[in-house]
Amino acid sequence: MSRQPPPAELAPPAKLAPHVLLRKTKQAGLATGGALWAYLFTITMLIAIHPRAWAQEGSSVEERYRAAQEAFLREDFARVVALGASFPDDASEPFTAAHVRMSLWYALSLERLQRAGDALREVDTIKTQLAAHPDMAEGPRLVTETLFWDGEISRRTQEWLRARRAYHQLLVQSPHSIWRLPAQVGLGLVLFQQQAYDVAREQVQEAARGPIESPAVQDAMLLEGLCDLKLGRFPDAQRLFEELLAQPLTAEVRWQVMVYLSEVLAGLGRPDEALAQYQQVMIEGPTSSWARLARFGVGWTHFQQQRYRESLEAFKEYVMALPSAARQRADLPWRGRTGSDGLTEPPRSRGATEEAFAQLWFAQGRCLMELGDEEAALSYFETLEQIFPDHPLSLDAGLSHSELLERLDRLAEARDVAEGLRHRSLPPLQHQRLQLRLGALDLAAGDAKMAQARFRSVADAREAALRQAAYNGLGDAALFLGHDEDGASWYEQARALEARSPAGHYAAYQLGRLLLKAGHRQEAIEQFRSLSDLWDARLALALSYLMSGESEAAREALRRAVQEASDGRQAARVDYYQALLAIQDGDVEEAKRLCREVSLKVPRSDEAFEAQLLLADLLAGEGSWETSLISLQPLLQAFGNLSIRRRGALALRLGHLARQAGSYAIAIRWYDTAWPLIPSQQGELDYRIASCYEEGGDWVAASNRYRAIQQPPWSIRGRLAAAKLLERDAQWQEARRLYQSIVQQSVPEAKIAQERLMALGALEQEE
Repeated sequence: MSRQPPPAELAPPAKLAPHVLLRKTKQAGLATGGALWAYLFTITMLIAIHPRAWAQEGSSVEERYRAAQEAFLREDFARVVALGASFPDDASEPFTAAHVRMSLWYALSLERLQRAGDALREVDTIKTQLAAHPDMAEGPRLVTETLFWDGEISRRTQEWLRARRAYHQLLVQSPHSIWRLPAQVGLGLVLFQQQAYDVAREQVQEAARGPIESPAVQDAMLLEGLCDLKLGRFPDAQRLFEELLAQPLTAEVRWQVMVYLSEVLAGLGRPDEALAQYQQVMIEGPTSSWARLARFGVGWTHFQQQRYRESLEAFKEYVMALPSAARQRADLPWRGRTGSDGLTEPPRSRGATEEAFAQLWFAQGRCLMELGDEEAALSYFETLEQIFPDHPLSLDAGLSHSELLERLDRLAEARDVAEGLRHRSLPPLQHQRLQLRLGALDLAAGDAKMAQARFRSVADAREAALRQAAYNGLGDAALFLGHDEDGASWYEQARALEARSPAGHYAAYQLGRLLLKAGHRQEAIEQFRSLSDLWDARLALALSYLMSGESEAAREALRRAVQEASDGRQAARVDYYQALLAIQDGDVEEAKRLCREVSLKVPRSDEAFEAQLLLADLLAGEGSWETSLISLQPLLQAFGNLSIRRRGALALRLGHLARQAGSYAIAIRWYDTAWPLIPSQQGELDYRIASCYEEGGDWVAASNRYRAIQQPPWSIRGRLAAAKLLERDAQWQEARRLYQSIVQQSVPEAKIAQERLMALGALEQEE
C-alpha cells in the first residue's frame, strides 16, 4: 500500500497569517507609512504654546523652542535631544505648558533614537512635575497628552503593562479628549500583541466607525480587520480591507492593505486570488518592504497548498530581497548554524523581520520534509527551536521534528523530542496537540492502549481540527488491533467534521483502504477517485484497479500519477505499482528491475520497503532461496531500528519464505516474532503456525492450534482446517460438531462446511 498522508495533527497550520502582523503591531501607529504619527505630531504642533508665551524668558529660549519645534517636525531627533538637553530647567522659574511641550518632544526624540529607557524616565519626570502643579491652567489637557505618549512609547518598547495602564487611565479620565481615538487604537494594538484578539477588536470598533478619511479611523479599521483575520472572521476582515482600498490611500498604505487582504483570501480558500493580490503588490512597488512581505506571502500560500517546490522558490526570492545582515541570519539553517553561533542578541531585541524567520524556517522545514530532504529539514526545525524557543511555532517545529524522526525510524529520538516539549508550560490547546503526537508515537511503538488513551483525551477538544485528528488516531489504533469496524466508525466521524481538510482526506483515504481490504473493490475505486486532491490516493486507485483485474485502468492511473507528481521522488514511488503490473503481464524480469529501481531512488518510502519484500518473493518463486534471503539482508541488519509495522511485515514474510522452503521450525519462530508486532494479523499468524505443524506432520498440535484461533475470519478458517484434520483421523463426530458450528454462521466457509457434512452423512450411511 502507498505511503499514508502525514498524520492530521501535524499537517501544516491552515490559517497562520504571515509575519506582517508582527511588523504591523510593532511599528508606530499601524505601520501606515507614519500616517497616524504624522497626524498626532500635527496635533502636537497645533496645540503647542506659541513662542510669544516665552517672551518674558528671553529671545534665546524662544529661539531654542522654535528650533526644537522645527527640528521635531522634520524628524531631526538628534537636534531635538541636543536642544532639549540645553533647555532651561531652573526650579525658580515658573513651570509652564512650554516646559511640558519641550519635555515631550525630548522624550519622543529619545525613543526614536533607540533610547527608550531614557524616554520613559523623561515621561515619568513630566508626570511628577504635572502632579506637583495641580492648579496649572492647562494641566488636565497636558496630563492627557502625556498619558497618551506614555502609552505609545511603552507600547513601542514592548512595555505592555505600562502601556495598558497609561491608555486605560487616559480613556477613564478624559473620555472626550481628542486623544481618545488614538488611545483606543493604541490599547487595541497592545491587546492584539498579547493575542487578546477578541478584546482588541471590541476596543477599536468604536474608533473604526468614525470618518474614514481620518488616519486614526483607518488604523482602527485596519486593526479591527487584523483581529478578524486572527479570529478566523474572514468575511468581516475582507469587508474592512476592501472598504479601505476604496479610499484614496498612499501607495505604501494601499500595498499594506493588499497584503492583508491576500491573507484573508487565502483563509477563505481562494489561494489564486490571494496570489494575484500579492503579485500586484510586487508589480506596483517592487522595491518596497511590502513587496518583500508579498513574496513571503506567496511562499506561505504555496506552502498551504502543499506546492512545496514553488513555496521554496518564493521563500528563496524573499530571502534574497532581505538586507545583507538579515539575509545571512535567514540562511542560518541552510548553513547548518544554530542559536549558539548564530544570533547573539536576546530574542526580545530582534526586529520584525527576524521574528518572521520562525515562520520562514518552519515552512521551509516542512517543505523539505515533504520533498524528502530529511537532513536539511531537521536543520531548519532544530534552528527554529533553539533560536526562538518561546515562539508559538517552536512547538510546531518540535512536533514536526519528532514526526520526521519517526519517519526515519529513529523512534527513540522522536520520543525524546516530544517528551522535551512536555516540560514547557503549554496552554490547553497546545497540550492537546502534543498528546496527539505522543499518541502517534505510542502507536508506532505498538502500545495501542496508551495511544487510545491519549487520543480519547483529545476527542472532546473544543477545536474541531483537534477532534478530527483524535478520531483519526483512534481509527488508526483500532486498525492496528484488527478492529476494522471500529476503525471505520472513527474515520466516518472524522470525515463528517470536515471532509475537505487534510484530516478529512486522510479519513476518506483510510476508509478506501478498508473497503479494499474487505474486498469491496468497486466501492474502493469510487472512494479513491473522489480524492482527486490527494496524490497518494492515485496510487491506491491504481492498486484497486490492479486487484480488480483492470490492468489498463491501472496503467492509466499510474501514468496520470507520474504526470501530476510534484517531484522525481513522488514519481519514483510509482515504480512499485508498475512492478505489480509487470507481474500481472508475466514479465518477472521487468518486475524485479522496477523493484530494485524504487529501492534505490526512494529507499525510505513504504513502496521501497514493499518492493524489497516483493523482490524476495519473486526470487523465492524461482527457487533462489539463498538469493531471496540475501536480498533481505539490509532489512534484517536494520531490524531493530525498523518501525514496529515494518518489523512485523518483515517477520511475516520471512516466515512465509521459510515455510515455502520446508523449514517449519524457522517459520514458526518468525511467525512468533511477528505475532506481538501486528495485532491486526494475529489470527492469520496463528493459522500459519498451525499450518506449519500440519505440514510438518504433527496433526494433533495443528488441530489444537487451529481450534484455538480467536480472531475472525481466521477463527472460522481454523475450525474448518481442524475439522478436515479430524476427518483424516476418522474423528467424524468431532469433525461434524465443528462443521455444524460453521454452518450456523453467515460466512463463505459455511457452504464448504455444509458440503462436508453431507459427505460425512453419506459416509455414515455407507457404513
